[in-house]
Amino acid sequence: MKLQILLFAILNFIFFCDYAEAQSSLQTPVNLGMGGGGTAYIDSYQANFVNPANLMLNGAERPSVSVGILGTFGVSSGGSLVNIDVYNRYLTQGLTIRDDVANDMLDEWFGRDLDRFRSVDLDIGYIPAGTAVRTNSWAVSAALRNRVLADIEMNRGSAELIMLGLNSSTFGEGKPVNLNFETVAFSELSFGFATILAGRQESSARSNRVLYAGIAPKILFGHHASGFNLDSRLTVQEAADQQSAGIMHDFTYTMEASGQLADQLNEYYMERRVGGNPVKSGDFIDLQPADFYGIQSIGFGLDIGATLEMKLDESFLDLPLLRGEKTLRAGLSLTDIGVIQFGSRSGVFSANGLVDWQGSNFDQDLIDSEFNGSSEDYFESVLVDSIGSDIYGNFSPQQGASVSRNLPASVNLGMHLAVGRLGLAFDTGKGFNDRGINSRRMYAAFGAEYKFFGFWPIRTGIRTGGYSSNSIHVGTGLEFKNFEFTVAASTVPRSRRYGSGAGAAWSGFIFHF
Repeated sequence: MKLQILLFAILNFIFFCDYAEAQSSLQTPVNLGMGGGGTAYIDSYQANFVNPANLMLNGAERPSVSVGILGTFGVSSGGSLVNIDVYNRYLTQGLTIRDDVANDMLDEWFGRDLDRFRSVDLDIGYIPAGTAVRTNSWAVSAALRNRVLADIEMNRGSAELIMLGLNSSTFGEGKPVNLNFETVAFSELSFGFATILAGRQESSARSNRVLYAGIAPKILFGHHASGFNLDSRLTVQEAADQQSAGIMHDFTYTMEASGQLADQLNEYYMERRVGGNPVKSGDFIDLQPADFYGIQSIGFGLDIGATLEMKLDESFLDLPLLRGEKTLRAGLSLTDIGVIQFGSRSGVFSANGLVDWQGSNFDQDLIDSEFNGSSEDYFESVLVDSIGSDIYGNFSPQQGASVSRNLPASVNLGMHLAVGRLGLAFDTGKGFNDRGINSRRMYAAFGAEYKFFGFWPIRTGIRTGGYSSNSIHVGTGLEFKNFEFTVAASTVPRSRRYGSGAGAAWSGFIFHF
């Protein structure tokens, strides 16, 4: 029998997720190039999603109106499942991946805890347009951001099944084979407001210490959500004649779907379970691009923050290359507070069962007479149609259940020191959940930039913690008084401990008037 057919049988309904299709703050070329963060220095309308108080920054350096078109795009991905160091060590050296070699590789990749998951995460954000208007005492802004967040997790048993196949030496005593998949696509229409909270003198001039506060409520438009969770135990026992094998798969799974996908799963359920018709799920799943950008729900979210700005004495680091305005800023923000409820046009579907199949016990005469001698067609009929549809496809909707997604909320603290054309930054933070590249594991980011000739920034940074191993960051571009265009990228040089990661961002075209 062929491994891919057996895998298809065991994981049959993961295809529903396939049909359905980063701290997770905004990744701009400025903060991505400086290690991530940006709590104390990302300004203009981009500040809505990082720290709205920063709408008040840089009033002496730029005109009061900013407009962005073909806007900011950022993508970050990675995680412990993407372990390039382990891949290179074992999968590119001509080794035979079995027995002790396979166990050593999986020990490094997953550890020995069979219930430990490894994941790969994705966060894509795009701001097609945004604008900000700033005065001496207040600032307002508006921006639209489109986002896609996705997470895939698997345990060691799933990796052993994929790499070693169905064999009694691996699964003879039974092992958990578990998978999780989740995705959500939505848009945010954000409106920011910031003002001076403290630091204004009676003469209307600002003191050397000014505290800004900002808030950015946002309307959430949910486009798509899907998910799959498999909790199972797989046992493979070889018969005494060593010519046949028994497969037992005790499983429970849950699917989440919204919009047309939920409607189609309900139609399948009604035809098969209620109507008793021998239908296949593939006859019902037919998603269109609009299923991923149409509005299926509306909700509300919030970003909020405060920034303290302190003017430093001109004698501080008075060097030829560092002459100019000198400031120290500290920022604190809570970002992505909110939840998306997909409501009535969503559903949760679940199933559980036990597959007990002697795969090699088949009638050759039946294969010859009904399948033209093709054992592969026979296995596909048995596994896909009988086992796949009758057992794995025997799901039911959970009455009254709907799909919801919390935003990737996090708390962020940052500092930024500007000394003439030199900037130094430090950020740290912690996510409240693990959605997208958001992580409950605390991160720290260190970054630096220098603007050559006053308009050509060179940025670099490092980040540690969060959703992957330590990463390095670089960025550059052009930043004039009335126009800017910047790019940045990041990568993980050594992924052995917490996995790999990569990111890229560009600013689009931003004009200041």
